[in-house]
Amino acid sequence: MTTLLQRIQTDALTISDVINLCGKRQNAADAAGVSRKTIHNWLNGIGEPSFSQGLRLCAASGINPATVAYEPSAHPQQPANHR
Repeated sequence: MTTLLQRIQTDALTISDVINLCGKRQNAADAAGVSRKTIHNWLNGIGEPSFSQGLRLCAASGINPATVAYEPSAHPQQPANHR
């Protein structure tokens, strides 16, 4: 398993890494303009941030967006209450 520092050094960060680098989940939520529940869902594979939300998360965490391996899934899971 690689550490966060190793991923930063090799330009292989995930959106989860970027969220965690924001510090508290509320900081990430505020930066992305979403709720803490949405951050929780993203970290658990339910949905994913839009491109612009990802850019705002990178800015809040001080990470260059080019270092993030952002690959939107073809069919992201939806929260159970989403219809």
